[in-house]
Amino acid sequence: MKTIKNLKTDYHKILQSVIDVGRKLQKSRHKNMKIFRKINEGDATNFDLLVEKKIMSAIKSQFKKSEILSEEVCYFKHKGDYQKFSKSEDLWLLDPIDGTNNLINGIPYYCIALAHRVKGRTIFGVVYDISHRELYVADETNGPWIIQIPENGKLQFHKKTVKTIKWKKNSLYRESIEQSVLGTCHFNPGHPTEHRENLEILSKLSKITRSVRKMGSAALDLCMCANGKLDGFWQRGLRPWDIAAAAYICEKSGLKTTTLVGRKFDPFEGSILVGHSKIHRQILQLIS
Repeated sequence: MKTIKNLKTDYHKILQSVIDVGRKLQKSRHKNMKIFRKINEGDATNFDLLVEKKIMSAIKSQFKKSEILSEEVCYFKHKGDYQKFSKSEDLWLLDPIDGTNNLINGIPYYCIALAHRVKGRTIFGVVYDISHRELYVADETNGPWIIQIPENGKLQFHKKTVKTIKWKKNSLYRESIEQSVLGTCHFNPGHPTEHRENLEILSKLSKITRSVRKMGSAALDLCMCANGKLDGFWQRGLRPWDIAAAAYICEKSGLKTTTLVGRKFDPFEGSILVGHSKIHRQILQLIS
């Protein structure tokens, strides 16, 4: 196995910044939380803004020519128009807290998700499960890995802390959709068409699968797929920062990753379907 030391030095610094701000969030999340509503886009907190500011600063210090598309900046500065970044030659996609509603309610299932795309291709992805100190990471030639971060927050690279994710190695290989446990995420009523379509798919799949889980963080759900704990994931109406990093980790783990209509995955198209080839094909046939 190639070690994580093959990652670019600049990426190492970004990873440590993600861990550091996650550690700070975990220590202070019960203190002085401020919640505000974004019209048609759910809730955000002052911690979303704090994480966003810190990580954007770290990116700018290492990648001075890159553009950054981050959830809260997109909402407040660009009025939600993320599509104008779809043709960017060098772009970072940041979800400062994926699973904000879980954070607000004290449910330990939220993360930081960050992806680097160059000329329309993702070349680096990281998802940090803050509550469990698990860092999912991959780049073009390495990974994907889960790295267990120690309590002191220092990124370490040895066999006890770095685990390679390979979907078939970690799954019981549940081959049929009837045996599967699937994931999906938040259905936003602020976008009625997407909301209705997601509910229609949920109705179809919940009648035939073993179970459907709706845990509140698309990025973490996708990492659960990569790690063989969920058998598949689908959703319409996601934003590019929600899924770019975790979809890349799924692809690198060997899972089939497309849009909901089976086209090549593109985070700017707003939908995703993930699973091993047999599950993916069965879901696609059911929802087409």
